[in-house]
Amino acid sequence: MKTSMGSRLKNLICLLLPVSMLAACVPEPTEPLYYEIQSPDGVLKVEITIDSTISLQINDTSGTVADIPDIYVRLRDGRAFGLPDEDGSGMLPLKDVNSVSVDRVVKAPFHRNSTALMKYNGADFVFKGYGLRLRVFNDGVAYRFFTKKSRFGIISENAVFAVPGAELLCGMSSEPEADSSMGSPLFVRAGNRNILIGDGDIGSYPRMSFVCDGKDFKGIFPSILAGSGKVMAYSVKACELPWRIIGYVSDKSLLSSDLNYLLGGKSEIRRTDWIRPGKSLVPSSDTVLLQTIDLAAKYGFEYVTADAAAGNLDCAIAHADSAGVGIILHLHRKADYEGRNPERIFRKYASMGIKGVKLDFRGAADFLSSQKLEAICSAAADAGLVLDLQGVVSLGLNRKYPNVLNCGSLPDVPDGNASRSHAARRQLGGDNLAAMWAEAARHWDCGTESRRLAEFVILDSPLAEFRCGTDSDRDSLYMDFVSSIPTAFDRTLPLEVVPGKMVVNSRKKGKLRYVAGMNSDEAAEYVLYMDKIIAPGENYKVTMFSDTEGTGEKGGYVVREFKVNAFDKIKIRMAPGGGFVMKLVPVGRQ
Repeated sequence: MKTSMGSRLKNLICLLLPVSMLAACVPEPTEPLYYEIQSPDGVLKVEITIDSTISLQINDTSGTVADIPDIYVRLRDGRAFGLPDEDGSGMLPLKDVNSVSVDRVVKAPFHRNSTALMKYNGADFVFKGYGLRLRVFNDGVAYRFFTKKSRFGIISENAVFAVPGAELLCGMSSEPEADSSMGSPLFVRAGNRNILIGDGDIGSYPRMSFVCDGKDFKGIFPSILAGSGKVMAYSVKACELPWRIIGYVSDKSLLSSDLNYLLGGKSEIRRTDWIRPGKSLVPSSDTVLLQTIDLAAKYGFEYVTADAAAGNLDCAIAHADSAGVGIILHLHRKADYEGRNPERIFRKYASMGIKGVKLDFRGAADFLSSQKLEAICSAAADAGLVLDLQGVVSLGLNRKYPNVLNCGSLPDVPDGNASRSHAARRQLGGDNLAAMWAEAARHWDCGTESRRLAEFVILDSPLAEFRCGTDSDRDSLYMDFVSSIPTAFDRTLPLEVVPGKMVVNSRKKGKLRYVAGMNSDEAAEYVLYMDKIIAPGENYKVTMFSDTEGTGEKGGYVVREFKVNAFDKIKIRMAPGGGFVMKLVPVGRQ
């Protein structure tokens, strides 16, 4: 900030005052203005400085969490949001400040929690022709520009994040114009803080990625050539630009935060009763597609994923329909789902009896790609299709389009050394945890059989895939257990998150509880204290799959059944690249 603490206090206005008083207190913009907003729990505090630019400083009880200096967006016509008029001098013309405090519960269909608490303090800073919206939650801060201006192009945005003492865990880009998947949050650790930075409610805007600018992390955005120059984004109507989200979470709350979902924008789908979450069997080859459909019907799987290039697809769709199984069509070619009329394409698939589509996104994350993604989500919803979007990080997309049942990373590219590649993929590093925070399921498809079961409980994936080609691949006990695990839960309660080593997650569905863990490439032991998940007097019957002593990629598993109460503790061994999963069924109270 640009003045001493003494002079700052003279101008400090607390944004928890009533709106009428606050608006009356806005001084003439002849000197810097200072505002302060606290999170509902009082831990986070955002200081806003408005002079010739807008700057934010996020603090907690122990010091500075992040500095975000000089927030602005430059327009193609020479004007800017967050900068003075074209001569570049003087103070920003602040017209009004409208404070807001929200505390309500919102329904969250097919989310990691069935309801989410929308609780924040915030304000809208209104300038000439535009405004800055700021929201402060207990687990993070978000800001975005909004405007009533129509027909404007954006040529650049300044989004710089300085995190004192930051240790980068994931999210950097080496080339601003490089092709990338649709979204990748930055994840840094500063002391005992986890700071994740991403964007939400993108609309027709490029995805933000990051480069290191000295000690700071700078947001970068791809542009396209339009007319005589490059443009980042273009709007033909009044709009809100994307949220810039700064998540502030503990290790455990990485897996349970609702921040991204709440910032995803209101749902574009009025009725969601047609949307069916579930698991999809993936055949080992096209030649066993019909057998895989029979296997799905036998064990109660909702879907089978079929390759769009598979032969005799009409026969497979008819067979699946008669068996009560839906077909998810995996479309590899962009020509199969992009174009000027995605509605017509998806209506055609729906008329064939297809229940959903799986799409692989690669390529530049420019605003045209974001437009296509929004158009695809909307067109699929209109056609009654659910979506599995690989290469797309959710960051609230599943709130705006609840038919998006799965987002996730694209498969890793083999490096020529299978064992080394699998070992690297088993690590629970920053990229994996950032994906979990952003509600993107990253199925490793490696490790022990118990670990593969654990992923259904640990990852957010209301449309989860399970690779199994024939009836002989797994025994009936294993398959029955897989099919019994829900893919949409009521509540998520993380128990242990040790970056690089271990994740243990607990979920609740009705009266049932599920607990699962997985570790990295070293064997580990975890002690589960039952009073963390059940109350005194409650008794549960447990079915648990865990690793044997084998350490192979498909290491064996053991199945145990026993009863527990709140006073019990269970020691669980996990093999390298291993895991465990347990299902708890109530058996009455003592």
